[in-house]
Amino acid sequence: MRKEEKEKRTSHILDAHLKEKMVRILDLVQQVQYSYQGRYTDFLTPYEQREAAKILEGVDGICYSLDGMIASAERKIISIYPDYEENHSRDFLSCLKIKGNFQFRKVTHRDYLGSILGMGIKRECIGDIFPCEDGAYVICLSSVTEYLLFHLEKIANVSVKLSEVGEEEIVISKPHLREQNFVVSSLRLDAIVAGMFRLSRSEAQKVISGELVSVDYETITNSSKILSPPTIISARGFGKGRFEEVLYQTKKERWRIKTLLY
Repeated sequence: MRKEEKEKRTSHILDAHLKEKMVRILDLVQQVQYSYQGRYTDFLTPYEQREAAKILEGVDGICYSLDGMIASAERKIISIYPDYEENHSRDFLSCLKIKGNFQFRKVTHRDYLGSILGMGIKRECIGDIFPCEDGAYVICLSSVTEYLLFHLEKIANVSVKLSEVGEEEIVISKPHLREQNFVVSSLRLDAIVAGMFRLSRSEAQKVISGELVSVDYETITNSSKILSPPTIISARGFGKGRFEEVLYQTKKERWRIKTLLY
């Protein structure tokens, strides 16, 4: 794949960081075309997956697939391989079960991720983390599996033990979502962020302009963006939730909406 084609396929992307990541994916495509051997990306967010699918559409000589080890995973890698290859390896993915005595210490997704990243492992090497009753399942690239097995000893000051498990051993608990309904003057992003995370409208606008809010995993800085349900909204430092539906319009032409907080 020539440099000119890479530029053409990514010319619509304005975000410099995203564009760099997409160019790296096209570099992998080039390697597959030259070597006839499969390659794979790091873990991508759902937004990055959508953008990658756009730039990979119609590329000659290759096929690609998304894989997060389990179907419900949000973060996934993209495998790129020759179009004549019927079966390709999945040995680049692993799942680790973290077990500990968390009876007296409540831990969250953030605790697990923070402990892992605190070891110097890049976020892109870690897929979904699924907390369970006695610990958590962590999907990761096989390249970091051994390091985690031998060096991750504590989560939030609780001693833990790790073991590698197969896909069939993963038991995912249904996430607990807290329903929160409220009235907004419009379906603008700042109004919904303010209601979901109990902020003032001006505080919500500052969080949005500070590039801390993502909508369906895409960072949005436009406070006046109109949202349509269902939409996943994340505000770094405040939480994550889903704008589920519009319940009804009030007599004063305001909107009562249903949201679910993770």
